[in-house]
Amino acid sequence: MRRGFYETYAQAAPAPAPAPVEQLRLVLEVEDDKAAALGSALFIRQMTEAGHVELDSAKRQFFNADLVAREIAHKDVPAEVAALSSADATLHGLWEMQFNECAAEDALRVLHTRVWRDVRNEHDKLPKSLRLELVHSWGLVHRLVDNRKAGWVKHWRQIAAEHSDG
Repeated sequence: MRRGFYETYAQAAPAPAPAPVEQLRLVLEVEDDKAAALGSALFIRQMTEAGHVELDSAKRQFFNADLVAREIAHKDVPAEVAALSSADATLHGLWEMQFNECAAEDALRVLHTRVWRDVRNEHDKLPKSLRLELVHSWGLVHRLVDNRKAGWVKHWRQIAAEHSDG
């Protein structure tokens, strides 16, 4: 009886805060038609030119990063646009530093590996507001390549200039 009396006056525990509505969803598989379309993308051409054979994860990385970037562009929230621009600048700097070092060492065959290592190491320093998984960060580097700002071989600018978008 006493329990029933006091429980009616006890305050209910606060409900847990709802999860943010805009959680980034990681696309684990790229649909066949979208994967086929990505097969002619510039970043794939660059990777093929660099000697990469297996490209499925690269397509998934690009696809996920592109979804994030398109969502940010569509919403056009200045803080998110600035955060994406900051992430792009950081990742471009990582790529550029490794590209120059690999070119000087005549070691461009390991450029991709070195950039991926650096992105993994710096991932936690990218703007938190973007809520990026590592796969998104790697994909943002592919977007730099696809946007003709980077490449995986010494003559990447030539390949970019000759590449048609599909």
